[in-house]
Amino acid sequence: GPPLRLTLEAAARPIVVAVLLFAGLLLLGASPMAAGGFTLLAAVGFAARASVDLFAAWRQTQSAPAMLVLSVVTLRLARHLMERHGGLARSTSTWLVSGALVTMLFRLVLVSHPDFYYPDLLTHTRVVEAIRVQGPAFFLNPAESLAEQKAWTKPVLGSVSALPYAVVFHTPFAILAGAFDLSIDAIETALKAASSLISVLPILIAGVLAVRFGLPPMAALALAVIPTYTSRLSFALLPALTGHVFDLIVLAMLAAAMPQNRSPSNRGALALFVALLAGHLAYTSSVVNEGLLMAVLVILVLATGKPGLPAAGRLVLAEAGAALLAFALYYRHFVGDVVDLGSRLIGIAPPSSGAGPASSQYPIESFWGLLIERTDTFFGWPWLGLFVAGVLFAGAAFRGSVVPRAWVVAFLGLILLRAKIPDVFRYGHETLFLTPLVALLAGSALILAWERGGVARWASVAAGIALWVQSFGRQWASIADQLGNAL
Repeated sequence: GPPLRLTLEAAARPIVVAVLLFAGLLLLGASPMAAGGFTLLAAVGFAARASVDLFAAWRQTQSAPAMLVLSVVTLRLARHLMERHGGLARSTSTWLVSGALVTMLFRLVLVSHPDFYYPDLLTHTRVVEAIRVQGPAFFLNPAESLAEQKAWTKPVLGSVSALPYAVVFHTPFAILAGAFDLSIDAIETALKAASSLISVLPILIAGVLAVRFGLPPMAALALAVIPTYTSRLSFALLPALTGHVFDLIVLAMLAAAMPQNRSPSNRGALALFVALLAGHLAYTSSVVNEGLLMAVLVILVLATGKPGLPAAGRLVLAEAGAALLAFALYYRHFVGDVVDLGSRLIGIAPPSSGAGPASSQYPIESFWGLLIERTDTFFGWPWLGLFVAGVLFAGAAFRGSVVPRAWVVAFLGLILLRAKIPDVFRYGHETLFLTPLVALLAGSALILAWERGGVARWASVAAGIALWVQSFGRQWASIADQLGNAL
């Protein structure tokens, strides 16, 4: 065939990406030296990739210009909110948003590999198409519309159930697809690209949580390294990342509304109600995550005795109001499936085949065995060791706050549900739920050890290097698993 020719547009794109990255970092407040250093590293990475496969390197920058512009706008707004409402200093917020921008680009490049493929991408694209075609009519009976896709119709306890599923993640893409007549491939590309930005928002919320918990806010940069987010991206659990952001917003609202474990004010309780409602509507697993978190928190507050009654009452009202309104607005459409599922869970309804009592499609596991397996798979012992060290190094503000304790206990409750009811709770959201706390405490351990100087400082350096090597190895392994699907 004719020889390949390099067009001006193709040659210019890597240069445009470098310019946008440098300018974006400057707009986010980074110094020219820091912005230049990060841009140089990105250029070296592109050159190394291009020396192996020029076409693949070019493809991996396809969405980068648009995403850099969108990310800078989003992160500048986030920085303003963090400084005004989150208590972060300008220098700290600048580091966090700059780190988030670089991390977004790194994750975007990974999932933009030409050989990246995972079937769930097509599943989410079909839902976007269904919303685009049906328009507002989709929401008149979302249960029926989703059942037609058969994406969340699963064998559960001897029968088939259409599990409730929220579509907040999909709806904006349906609107864009309708407005610009996007193809299936374009929608898939947009889903991956947007998820790369969504996956770095926890870095910023974790910085706010660190301030509330009395931890070093720079520890939030550990979320840029921890492997969990790349794992979730690689397995195309894209809406889960959106729900995760809302879970963290609820945690941030709780930490802000209950300083020194005091009862939330009327304004704080209202803000918490709004955050819970948004979280419940954003992602179905967030109903479980946030509902369990609130239940545990209420129990811990009540355990303090009579002084905890006002706080417990307001927490119950916020969660009950959010759950009831979310049910009225959306989840009422799934009530038939939920009742059927609940009947089989408690053993009062046989499977549809009539062959006997309902039995689990997946093995019921030991709580302790599953806890060890999940934490080792998603974090590994370097992270877990530093997590424990972070707890030991943390100050009184962290150890005295009831919110981190409720966070950990809720995670253990989610592990128990996954171990004993695996047909329903089997999608790994419990590890994603705990990830920011693990990263915050691990990062805090490194920072606090560094500040102590001497042997502790050298130990911090060694542990940080080990963490970096282990984390990037696991991130690449997650992506490589999906690249193998193209073979």
